[in-house]
Amino acid sequence: MRNSRSKVVLAQLPIPPVGPYPVRSNVPLAAGFLKLFAHRKGLTRHFDIEILSENSVNTLGDRGLVAEIAARDPKIIGFSCYLWNVERTLWAAERLRDELPNALIVLGGPEISLDNYWVLENDAVTHAVIGEGEATFAEFLDACSNDQYWPKIAGLWHKNNRNPAPRAPLAHLDDVASPYFEGILEPPTGRTLFLETTRGCRFHCGYCYYPKQHHSIRSLSGGEVAAHVNFALEHDVKEIFILDPTINQRVDFHDFLRMLAAKNKDGRVKFSGELRAEGIDEEAARLLREANFHELEIGLQSVNPKAQELMGRPVNLEAWERGVRNLIEAGIRTRLDLILGLPGDCPRTVRSGIEYLSRFQGEAEFQLFQLSVLPGTSFRENAGRLGLQYQVRPPYYVLQTPSLNLEQIVSLSIDAEEALGTSFDAPPEPEPFWLEPELLADACDGKRASISTGGYSSLSGAENLAPRIAERGVKINLDESDYEMPAAERRAVNFTLHLLSSDFSRDAGTVCELVADCLKANPHSSLQVLLEPTGDPRSLNAELTHDILSLYCNVNTYLNRYYSVQPYGGAGAARTYVLLTSSARERMNERKLEGLRETAAIVWLDGELSDEDAANGDYSLA
Repeated sequence: MRNSRSKVVLAQLPIPPVGPYPVRSNVPLAAGFLKLFAHRKGLTRHFDIEILSENSVNTLGDRGLVAEIAARDPKIIGFSCYLWNVERTLWAAERLRDELPNALIVLGGPEISLDNYWVLENDAVTHAVIGEGEATFAEFLDACSNDQYWPKIAGLWHKNNRNPAPRAPLAHLDDVASPYFEGILEPPTGRTLFLETTRGCRFHCGYCYYPKQHHSIRSLSGGEVAAHVNFALEHDVKEIFILDPTINQRVDFHDFLRMLAAKNKDGRVKFSGELRAEGIDEEAARLLREANFHELEIGLQSVNPKAQELMGRPVNLEAWERGVRNLIEAGIRTRLDLILGLPGDCPRTVRSGIEYLSRFQGEAEFQLFQLSVLPGTSFRENAGRLGLQYQVRPPYYVLQTPSLNLEQIVSLSIDAEEALGTSFDAPPEPEPFWLEPELLADACDGKRASISTGGYSSLSGAENLAPRIAERGVKINLDESDYEMPAAERRAVNFTLHLLSSDFSRDAGTVCELVADCLKANPHSSLQVLLEPTGDPRSLNAELTHDILSLYCNVNTYLNRYYSVQPYGGAGAARTYVLLTSSARERMNERKLEGLRETAAIVWLDGELSDEDAANGDYSLA
């Protein structure tokens, strides 16, 4: 019998992977809440709601994602939008709109705010959920079940309702607990379970959107939290990451920790999360340790009272340091945060913050963030008054304040790395698996080989669909004439183009054409280009790698903007590696190698990496 329910597909695209590494920690928890709430409201009688599987969204490139969603012919497509995926989401939505002109495309998440006009006014967007989404989305589905596609619903934006009434928050978080228990999300066996025990925050930091989305503090009941811990133990979950903005703002904080400790007596599950260090006395630190919190993130942000005042986050440094010391002495790993580019800060005050954090060197880890002027925040609302200039597209990094310019911000980031003995957002190193024989085994008489292929199909409602293959790379010998590229829909989100040639000066045009094809087909995916000379290595020159870099920089993407203001600079979504043997060193002078290093990284395939090579940023896969 034909299924008469309308198809709904929900998807959450991941943080763009940098380099060949697999995507991790992209758990569609928001989509799980939406489906659970809709189910409890009886709406799954009318709608077949599918959450696109982690395999699909975390592996497929841009074209593959569009093909995967379009194959389901959904009536409604919903995307969870964050600053790292909103542009890729809109790119996919535009193509889905062309292929499925009658489908409704609904956006939700932190990027959906009335002051983020460029997202809402995209022609592909039919509806958008502003604020907490479960009840709004359920009411929208209910209206659609009665063929009312443009209803005036609190929190629901569309072309006929551009200023919707605010949505009242859910009264009880237990209403959306738990997508795991209902089988909506798979148990993260051997991995991390993400758990939201509180919504709302009593702090109102100027850089944060969260307080404007959740106006009141609501907590998951103790029984539901305990049930999640039991679930984690039963499914061999290694860690529970608590998503609450500030764990210790709970009024029952100590009792909460005692309950976690009682349920986790043998310490099989680790906990992690974020809290305010002020108020963490010895007892609280002990209770955190007994519950098996192994890592906590703690924001300092700035030591400057003026910056603290402007961001609405005062810090009692004496209490803050005492809390951090208590956590360290309890054996809990701490990650201490500093933000660059806050209004009110200047080079002197930022250096004071770096110097202050350096007293914890060897005892704590450090995170350095550049201020993002996010939609929906008071910093965005008051950017003109505060004198903040920032990127108009994600990640919305601040470019200038009245007392800091971009050059100073980059310089301060370098100073922080040196003072704190760490690297922030360094470019990825090549992975040895690129060159493992079993993954680069020649196919088709040595003319083409895939780095890795893996077939999979989405879990829910996709039994009748042919599994899609995500090809993670291709190895092409340009001396052969009958090579082929995988179809754009089959390329992975982080694709490797491994090109071999006996004469790169002859094949330079072909190389650039292949790179341009990859970038055009999947502009929001990541690309690694490996250039391996098989003849005279001197045929590979800096002019070619410079031309490739120019192609990268012409693609305006999140990762490129992210890295454009980092000390490492360059294009973030695509990188070039030159693969050389030690014998090539004898034939190429140091000047030529230095020219290549300006726009590519050199990978030595044999021999030890010398200190000089390492200082030059070279790699070795020997």
